[in-house]
Amino acid sequence: MDIEVLAVRTLKGNKQNDIEEAFCYLYNKYCKLVYSCILAIVKDSRDAEELTDDTFIKLFNNRQNISEEKNFKFFLVTIAKNLAIDFLRKKRAKIVLDEEYIFNCIQTEEPKEWIDIRHEMAKHLTDEEIEIILAHLVFGETFQTISNHYNVSIHTIKSKYFRAIKKFKEESRKDYE
Repeated sequence: MDIEVLAVRTLKGNKQNDIEEAFCYLYNKYCKLVYSCILAIVKDSRDAEELTDDTFIKLFNNRQNISEEKNFKFFLVTIAKNLAIDFLRKKRAKIVLDEEYIFNCIQTEEPKEWIDIRHEMAKHLTDEEIEIILAHLVFGETFQTISNHYNVSIHTIKSKYFRAIKKFKEESRKDYE
């Protein structure tokens, strides 16, 4: 019997000492692979280290669901990849352009006007919609660059952009009527 299959079977067992040994064996065998897969996605060594640990924690917590018949290495790399992608999505969703950043970056004679517009936009739009509009209009980012940033298709970004512009126009007109 393959030692890896035996380790997976032992990991699913009930004997604490055997479970720890099996887990250590699998961790030592695959931690560098998992780390390098995650690093290729997140591009930050500290984040990759944390996500590597998270991968093995998730593996341990779900050890009863591991299939002995399937390729364990592929299973583990899939967990790592999914955690890394989820991490990037959450990280990108949290990026918000704060007023000071906007104030310092806008190349206009009247930066206060842009701050006022952002406040006005916040009354009617989501943070994501505001970020997309500002990224394109104020900072001159292309839709392709913005779509890469959010890890979505360019079509999705264009749709969100044009819907947000339309929504802002309509809501602003209502406010002034």
